[in-house]
Amino acid sequence: MNFTVNKSNVSPTRFFSAALLFFALFGTITSGAQCQGVEPAPVTSSHEIPYMLDQPSFVAELPKALDEISGLTALDSSRIAAVQDEDGVVFILDAASGRVVDRQRFRGGGDYEAIEAVQNVVFVLRSDGTIFEIRNWQDDENADLIVHDTWLSSRYDTEGLAVTADSTGLLVACKEYAGKGLKGMRAVYRFSLASSTLSRDPALVFDAQAAEAAIPEGVVSRSMRRLLDIRRFKPSGIAIHPLSGHVYVLSSVSRSLTIFDMDGNVLGIARLDKDLLPQPEGITFLANGDLFVASESGRGRGRLLRYSYTPS
Repeated sequence: MNFTVNKSNVSPTRFFSAALLFFALFGTITSGAQCQGVEPAPVTSSHEIPYMLDQPSFVAELPKALDEISGLTALDSSRIAAVQDEDGVVFILDAASGRVVDRQRFRGGGDYEAIEAVQNVVFVLRSDGTIFEIRNWQDDENADLIVHDTWLSSRYDTEGLAVTADSTGLLVACKEYAGKGLKGMRAVYRFSLASSTLSRDPALVFDAQAAEAAIPEGVVSRSMRRLLDIRRFKPSGIAIHPLSGHVYVLSSVSRSLTIFDMDGNVLGIARLDKDLLPQPEGITFLANGDLFVASESGRGRGRLLRYSYTPS
């Protein structure tokens, strides 16, 4: 694949620190064999987690090239795109089996952590905040690569990427450092697709203490509350449910899946099985609500799991 490479440098703008309860602005986002040992997903409100996390509809072992799988995005009802964090290749997976059906190189080696598709454009996020825009990515003759250098750095360790509901921007989630004045928090910044600039103002901020305090007593066990500890809650993937609009956040360090509503309330927390998902890194949904989660290999091969949507 031959690419035309351009660079867009993001000029710093005024920084405004705004600590929100948790992802309070997520309303602007849009975006599978029974296994033993998975702790039942707890209910933290009147809502239940609409997936049987102990019964994925399939578990696919991925080829060695995806041992370090790091991001997922649904292209349509039959295809999932994936990246891994060592090489600049977009892998196309069959959504019905997890089989790799195609691959397209866009870059050389690098720490690539997330991928998001917006119509015929694919965006890939590197851990230092650099965004790679691949236009006409399925066309070997006419594909173009545009490199967006943002003001973020490897200190932020960016691992999550989500498209806004109106498809005008991308949200970039930081696994580590949130920004000046945001100690003990996690932040998400917005990248404008129109201007190719990343705002200095955090669009979303996660305040662990505030989120935990907002959970009514007795609805979440103490061990589950600990999954929100900022020292362990480190977002490795974010996706918005296409039907409920709820926010699903993966954390590889705590090995957890946390679900929030648009007001930032915690709806459910699940501790994921370490044997099934040793290092959960990628998350995406099909339009029908089916959930896909990818895990790095641990001591085996990388995995892709599919869960059927089972609303109550």
